[in-house]
Amino acid sequence: FLDLPLIRRPRYASDAENSDGLVHLVFIGSIPFHIRNPEPFLRLFNKMDNKDYRLHIFGTSNCNDMLREYAQKDQRIILEGPIPHDTAMQRMAESDIMVNFGNNNSAMTPSKIFEYMSHGKPIISTLPITDEPSAVYLKKYPLAYLVDYANADTDSAAKELQTWIDSAVGNTVP
Repeated sequence: FLDLPLIRRPRYASDAENSDGLVHLVFIGSIPFHIRNPEPFLRLFNKMDNKDYRLHIFGTSNCNDMLREYAQKDQRIILEGPIPHDTAMQRMAESDIMVNFGNNNSAMTPSKIFEYMSHGKPIISTLPITDEPSAVYLKKYPLAYLVDYANADTDSAAKELQTWIDSAVGNTVP
């Protein structure tokens, strides 16, 4: 691990809106289950009833069986597998909302949040621990929605998140 990356203007221009009428949520990165557990977010996503949402998961994982199980239950979850960094940057530009599965290691800030912020698009990030390292940066980012796992009411959390997504799509930060 070196240091936190700088925010740089992306090579690919971000699309303000997709032309297919769907809302594309994108996670790009690795999912080491012992550090970054996506399951609480997948349960929350499953409870949102907007049929136009698509959750694309790009990257590697050591919990592929669990991811496949959720993708089979919810056809809106699309497992894309690993892609080169240049392609990842293009997928970020094409997305509507970017997703970060927060770390349960308070000393490990994922560099992906800075790449996400460089696109100026809405970001959803999960908080599996109270001192999740991305939160300190994302709380300052005007288009971030932080999902606190301490919220026990998944139904109301899903409704709140869906309302936020619907209001955030198409918005950007310069």
